[in-house]
Amino acid sequence: MRLSDLRPETSDFGPQTSDLARRRLKSGATGLPLALLLLCSCAVGPRYSKPTAPTPPGFKEVPPDWKTAQPNDQIERGKWWEIFQDAQLNALEEQINVSNQNLKAAQAQFDQARGLVRFNRAAYYPTASGGLSAARTHASSNRPTGRLSPTNATDLVLPIDVSYEFDVFGRVRHTVEAASSNAQASAADLESVNLSLHAELALDYFQMRTLDAEEQLLNSNVTAFEKALELTQNRYKGGVASGVDVAQAQTQLENTRAQAIDVEGTERTCDRGSNRTTCFYFQHSGCCLESPAARGPAGACVRPAGTPS
Repeated sequence: MRLSDLRPETSDFGPQTSDLARRRLKSGATGLPLALLLLCSCAVGPRYSKPTAPTPPGFKEVPPDWKTAQPNDQIERGKWWEIFQDAQLNALEEQINVSNQNLKAAQAQFDQARGLVRFNRAAYYPTASGGLSAARTHASSNRPTGRLSPTNATDLVLPIDVSYEFDVFGRVRHTVEAASSNAQASAADLESVNLSLHAELALDYFQMRTLDAEEQLLNSNVTAFEKALELTQNRYKGGVASGVDVAQAQTQLENTRAQAIDVEGTERTCDRGSNRTTCFYFQHSGCCLESPAARGPAGACVRPAGTPS
């Protein structure tokens, strides 16, 4: 017997098994760099930094006491209108926070942005969900394969699921940062709208007060010019004054009357320009800016009959 005859015989599947293992090693060696490449592509990018633009240190047109603006729209201004010590203005300004729909819309947008911040921050913590279900089963004793006595069974199911996402690539962190920035912008918009509405109302209020005082002055001038015209006519009849003096007095009186009518029309018209906001609150608060003759005792406004409220 030869030594070659003592070698174990090779199985028919031996070469195939070796080739399969070789291919697996080759595919594993190829897949590992691919997986590392995918992980590198998911890496968090650098933090955003505001680009710097070259600006000159100053301009020749700027005065020496020039102060650079520092916007702080998110700061609350408080009740700045109270420095005027006007009770009616204070009452009207308070109604803006209750009745103005633009301010309510800005407040709702801010509340929504702040809620989104809290919602995104919840992803920092694990999420747990559960539910409870109960089932009662009664098996009849008349079933074909059952026993003579009925059977009852109660099933209580309490599933609990807990999940947590590791913020490996910064998705949750960046989402929270974006939501926080949006909330800050929304807060600035809210304060800007609030300041704009209160300032517009105060401006219109003092404008209408000015027209009120101007109307009162013109009405008193009309009364004085009427007496002056009467005096000039008596002097003309007595031969002391000429017809030119009478015509001048008449012209002066009519011009003053025209100015008084124009001011009264401007004051009573609430559909022009920026007076719509002020007149809306005046009409819905029981206040009005009429001439002093139209007010009742203690400056209370007496509305004419038929005036819409």
